[in-house]
Amino acid sequence: MQKSINYRRAFKHINGLKSYTLIIDWQRPGSGMFQACLDDHPQILQLPGIVRFYQFWKKNYKNKNLSKLLNLFINDNQFSSLFNSKIQKYERWDQLGPKRNKYFKIEKKIFIKHAKNLIKDEELNIKNFFLSVLGSYFISRKKNLFKTKIIFIHLHRYYEIIDQEKIFANSNYILITRDLRNGLASYMSSREKNFLNSFESLHVCIQSYARVFDLTNKDHFPFSLLTKYKLKKKIDNLRIVSYEKLNQSPKKTFRSLSRYLGIKYLEKIFSSTTINGLIWWGDKGTKRLLTGINQNWATRKKWKDEYSKLDLLMFDLLYEKQMESLNQKKTFSRIYVLIALLLFPILILVPMKYELKNLAINLKKQKKIKNYFYIVLKFFYFYLKRVKTYLEAIIIKFKLDKKSFKII
Repeated sequence: MQKSINYRRAFKHINGLKSYTLIIDWQRPGSGMFQACLDDHPQILQLPGIVRFYQFWKKNYKNKNLSKLLNLFINDNQFSSLFNSKIQKYERWDQLGPKRNKYFKIEKKIFIKHAKNLIKDEELNIKNFFLSVLGSYFISRKKNLFKTKIIFIHLHRYYEIIDQEKIFANSNYILITRDLRNGLASYMSSREKNFLNSFESLHVCIQSYARVFDLTNKDHFPFSLLTKYKLKKKIDNLRIVSYEKLNQSPKKTFRSLSRYLGIKYLEKIFSSTTINGLIWWGDKGTKRLLTGINQNWATRKKWKDEYSKLDLLMFDLLYEKQMESLNQKKTFSRIYVLIALLLFPILILVPMKYELKNLAINLKKQKKIKNYFYIVLKFFYFYLKRVKTYLEAIIIKFKLDKKSFKII
């Protein structure tokens, strides 16, 4: 970035950029890895990591003092690691570089100075404040802001697009998804220590996978009786990235992505995973040190012993269209899927293997008999929610048009 900055021109440039927002299906689909592949691209304006900016603004917007807002931002729990990566342990931002002995710092005073200058001629609102933060962070990294062509935001949670639209109306969305069988097993494995929340973790995964593919569909009666939920948002500009395809055919996937984003295909950038230009080794949920694209890691089957045959048959039935569109091989032949459809009202009542496993683990961990009743109640509560989710999923299946699946 040039020493003398035309801040008014810089803000106008940022304000004219198209925005692209990354969301996930909740199955540990590699969203961090995907963003890390885009990290050092000179044409992408972004903050590293997950950015839920609306949460920060909602909590602090009553404070109209710009200096106070910026100080609150740099010290916020969500954003403080952007200025000193040493404090972000879970994401291993404290172990960057080839020898895992690097971390990054952004000078807070310089960041505040650039942010103030970027927004000084603009109204202080959520969008302008966020744009000034994005621009200031990029400039503080000594990057050329005027080379950027798009804004990329890792929102993560699909249901927060309602809030995201308040900042970037009609944003473009990218959904990164993973084979449910592998992804769910990975998610549950990453949360083994937090066994008390295992019932909820399972439900959230199953529910999210059904709903995230329904974001491009309208609700029509009587379908809306089962599938209309509070945080639903219909979007027309959604593209899908397959975790498996990303790892198996990275060049093809990133070439296609580059065309969609309107940026240069830079193989050296896309083939490495970095955070602020430093090699990244994955988060602690992975339980292994992984950097870059790894085909073997993506294609291995972790789920062989995690599901009953009925669980797998129900996945084939409920998510048949997703599997076909994403070239995921079903476990059973079509005749078995048709039989499952006929018996669906009965089969949805059979507990999943994970549900019974979670119940057994939680009961075993309890030291007081009075807690058993609470655990059993919790089991039935989330069991009934899973049954409702399966009802949602079967309705969504008949609503979905595979033509709406625009795969990158």
